[in-house]
Amino acid sequence: MSKRLLWVVGVVLVLAVAAGILRQRRSSDASAFTQLVTRGNGLLERGDTAGAIEIYRRALQLSPQSTDVRLNLANAHLLADRPADAADACRQVLELDHNSAAAYYLLGCALLRQNQAESAAAAFQQSWKINPGVPALDFQMGMAQQELGQIADAIRDFENAVRAVPDHPSAHYQLSRLYRRVGRGDDAARALQEHQRIISRSPPPVATIAALERCVYTQPLAPFVLAQPDARGIPVRFTDTTADAFGATAADARAPLAVLDYDRDGRLSLFAQEKSGGFFLLDNHGGKFSPLGRPLRSPAGATYHSALVGDLDNDGFDDVVVLGNQDTRVFKLYAQGRMRDATRAAGLEGVQASAGVLADLDFSGNLDLAIVLADGSGLGAYRNLGNFYFEPNWTEAGLPKTLPHATQLLTEDWSNEGLPGLFVARADAAPEFFEKKRAGAFAPSTLTQGWPAGAAIATGDLDNDLRVEVAIATATTIEIVHRDPKRRLTLPLNGFAVAGLLLTDYDNDGWLDLVAFGSAGVRVWRNAGQAGFTDTTEALGLKQTGPVTGVVAGDFDADGGTDLVTSSDAGLRFWRNDGGNQNRQLKLRLVGNRSNSSSLGVRVEVTAGNWRTRRTVRRSPLEIGVGQHAQLDAVRVHWFDLSTALVDVPVGTAITSVNEPTLPSGSCPYLYTWNGERFEFVTDILGAAPLGLPMNEKMYVPADEEELLVLGDEKRFPPRNGAYEIRITDELREVLYLDEAHLIAVDHPDGTLVYPTSKMHPGGPFPPHELWTLRPLVTPRQATRSDGMDVTALLSAIDNRMVEPVNLRRPQLRGLAEPFTITLDFGALPEGRPLVLALTGWLHFGGGMANISGSIDPTLPFPFPILEAESADGSWHKVDVDVGTPAGKTKTILVDLENKLPAGTRRLRLSQAYELYWDRALLCEKADASGNREHHLAASHADLHGRGFGRFADLPRSLPLTPIYDQVSPTPPWDRTPSGWFTRYGAVEELIAQRDDRLALLAGGDEVALSFDAAALPPPAPGLKRDFFLHVVGWDKDADFHVGEGWQLEPLPFRGMSDQDYGREPRPSRINDAWIKQYNTRWVDPVVVSPGGKIRPTP
Repeated sequence: MSKRLLWVVGVVLVLAVAAGILRQRRSSDASAFTQLVTRGNGLLERGDTAGAIEIYRRALQLSPQSTDVRLNLANAHLLADRPADAADACRQVLELDHNSAAAYYLLGCALLRQNQAESAAAAFQQSWKINPGVPALDFQMGMAQQELGQIADAIRDFENAVRAVPDHPSAHYQLSRLYRRVGRGDDAARALQEHQRIISRSPPPVATIAALERCVYTQPLAPFVLAQPDARGIPVRFTDTTADAFGATAADARAPLAVLDYDRDGRLSLFAQEKSGGFFLLDNHGGKFSPLGRPLRSPAGATYHSALVGDLDNDGFDDVVVLGNQDTRVFKLYAQGRMRDATRAAGLEGVQASAGVLADLDFSGNLDLAIVLADGSGLGAYRNLGNFYFEPNWTEAGLPKTLPHATQLLTEDWSNEGLPGLFVARADAAPEFFEKKRAGAFAPSTLTQGWPAGAAIATGDLDNDLRVEVAIATATTIEIVHRDPKRRLTLPLNGFAVAGLLLTDYDNDGWLDLVAFGSAGVRVWRNAGQAGFTDTTEALGLKQTGPVTGVVAGDFDADGGTDLVTSSDAGLRFWRNDGGNQNRQLKLRLVGNRSNSSSLGVRVEVTAGNWRTRRTVRRSPLEIGVGQHAQLDAVRVHWFDLSTALVDVPVGTAITSVNEPTLPSGSCPYLYTWNGERFEFVTDILGAAPLGLPMNEKMYVPADEEELLVLGDEKRFPPRNGAYEIRITDELREVLYLDEAHLIAVDHPDGTLVYPTSKMHPGGPFPPHELWTLRPLVTPRQATRSDGMDVTALLSAIDNRMVEPVNLRRPQLRGLAEPFTITLDFGALPEGRPLVLALTGWLHFGGGMANISGSIDPTLPFPFPILEAESADGSWHKVDVDVGTPAGKTKTILVDLENKLPAGTRRLRLSQAYELYWDRALLCEKADASGNREHHLAASHADLHGRGFGRFADLPRSLPLTPIYDQVSPTPPWDRTPSGWFTRYGAVEELIAQRDDRLALLAGGDEVALSFDAAALPPPAPGLKRDFFLHVVGWDKDADFHVGEGWQLEPLPFRGMSDQDYGREPRPSRINDAWIKQYNTRWVDPVVVSPGGKIRPTP
């Protein structure tokens, strides 16, 4: 028998024995886990809480991610009257599954036992949103509301409890007490009589605290078991095919290496350095690489450490930043792999760094650069202005210039809150973690206290609990750090010196494996799930790689298995993955349009059956092993603003492209009216009244909290059952603070028009909001866009045929366009007449993220429209008017031209750089309004209730996003929402009757239904026609990252407040806030939950 055959047989025997031991250990652990939980459940049912608690704790040592066992533990603590421990167990469940109705319920019970009624009520309400059909939940909510003095809410909850369980003695008793307190004596007597009837039975029911808490959520659960990787695994071997893959180029290429799909066609090519110092692309065709184009030279003697790939200007092509001790190079890429040195254009000449990361550090949609200084003494930050230029940004970023012995940077969303923080590895100290603050910079945290020191780190979901773990390479071990410090896993290195770590799933079993490299070569540990990590270096054929200075991974030959490329002073080596494609692989190409185009930092979660995992995008396409799953239950992409949920995703060899949705997460509340057949979308409201919305990093957009809105004439807005019906909805991730809403009917002479003066101005002070009566004169006889397009017909009528901008800016600058003009020729303009230009159109709002991105780019012009007039000599002069814009979706704005136009004006020219769409331009003159009749109606009924989130109609890009009233989803496409105590559901007439700082507070998914008594209006007089308007006063605040106080309801706005001091200005003592305790009793949690009656937690 040959030596090679003996070696192979020996390896197979070793693997077989190891796999057998591993399989036996895993089977034993799973069996022991199930037995422990079963035993614990039996003890709990017998009332042996101490025994059950001990058994559940032992079970959690075997399966720390089990939410079922933690819920059982919480129940045991409650039964043992240890509410603080029960609350801790519930919070741990909610870290793993934010949609657990049981965890919220048990948390509320635990808090109520600790006399924390407000927090208990909040938890109960979250549970109710997920599953409202639990009578014990209604009773417990009533108890909490009663403790808070919210008597009306408590009565409602107890009434719900007795409707579900008519023989609920305690609910009847509580109702008898509360009815008496509010003067409902007869109801109190009936409730007490019913209570006495129930308890007169033999035997009487026991009414202990635990008995009143008992429900479906207090029953012990059999455990969900996360699917584990196969103990034996599939046979995989890495074969050295360097000569076939690289040919003679292998010896001429060096690190730093980077993987990139330069044309986004699925071919993974390589960026590398020549032996002589230049940089070039190795173009990949079917797993064979060849140099593409001429190498680009670098300064003589410069040493480079890392190559970072990302789309620096969001043009759809990845670029490369190469970091070195003496120099940094920036390479701009174009179609077909064309590349040029753009270091000077990027402003990064002379930057010296030993390591770095490309990431959107400031939530602008641009990839910024964070570096470790070349001598390892600290950090640097460079902000991408969006025009491919970077400027130093240490102070604003919040990162320290001095941080000794720093070696590596990684961004990661540790908390799963959509806020990627920054890990900094340090050679002689624990890593540092800088957490990102909303509307702010990075800040130091205490997260890593007690962690080991290590020069190399890697982050990823190593135990498939949808949370991140950190691998740290110390001098002697690799330490796997979990959130629970008791769960740390240690892998001995046995003298192997680690220069770097890489996480990749080489066998596609859905579990991230660990690769370490250094001067002694490569070491690989297979992730065996709960059984830990197994060293598979030798079995994979990677024992004799020689010294390695870098490793990159990817499916270079497109066969469904992740290959490796290693670098050393001798060149490159290609290690083909043979066997990994026996399992399946999902390939995703994510394209950001509000997030950065490369989608770096975007989080992806994948589930199939009892398996799930999470990945963070670090390059494109993203490769995720999924085991033998041919179809996935769900793929959820967490962008920087929204989430995309794909269901029933097939797994094949092709790349699945996922574009970030262009849906807004914040903008304005929506307005619907009854049109005689259905509720019809009219427009949005209060778009000019944002709270905390940045205009730039130093100033908020001033809020004009009043608005008049056109509803239409009697034909478009008829009464229904004797009432005019209006719906105001909050369907985005925002808060509506509604102070006043009333109906105005204006009867005016036929042949005249009535329009409000409301619009969005570039700044204050704001003029009064009035209704002007106009006489229409003429639409343009000729209208021309700046590119020469004749748009006369488009501007002749309100018909949804829009004049569009010539060119839009990149998607990250949503709401902005390249400057364009519209020249309007109305013929000879009458002199000395009170002319008014009525412009109908809509503005695509960008939001805080786009505002910041636009404000930091100095090449962008001021976007607000300006109006110019052409004199008789053909020269153009700016007209001294505030043109403004429509405040959101389609509206008509008025531009007062009286005494503003120079003599002999021939034409008008409208210039703008906003993404504005114009439907009609109408020249009018002011008309006598003395014959008008104006009627004001307060709402006869105003009911606040939950509604949901409307689907948008499929319309051309030139039309505003239009929600469909009767097509509603209960859950939104985002994970978190502004939180706080909102207005309880029910009647809110007195809150919106007048402008008095008493506010109806609407959260995302809420609706207020307004009814106005049609009989209160007299018919129009002969010769007059009637138009309707809605007058609203209020504010709107969305939860964009940059919005001040955007993630909470508070602080409440008030009349006369300073826009620029929002969040810092105290609420005046003159305001009587007694209404707050009466109305603001509905808790909205920051975590969005999904209704559906789920009882068992999501695995």
